[in-house]
Amino acid sequence: GPWRIFLLYVLGGLAGTCCVSMLDEKTNVVGASAGCYALVGAHVANIINYWSIMPYAWVRTFFFGFLFFADVGIAIYQKY
Repeated sequence: GPWRIFLLYVLGGLAGTCCVSMLDEKTNVVGASAGCYALVGAHVANIINYWSIMPYAWVRTFFFGFLFFADVGIAIYQKY
């Protein structure tokens, strides 16, 4: 239900904040991106688990793969 999604969002945000503070202590963490990434990760896990019965599984995989590589590429470009 909605409480599980809320818990995933909040715990994902906390975990993302902890990881960033440990790996790059000079970076300020602002916003809700880690919680959003947690929800996207849960959806990708759902696609993998229900691949055989999920409609448009290839389209969803391509879409999330494109978003992932575009986001990582932009982050690396901006960092260096």
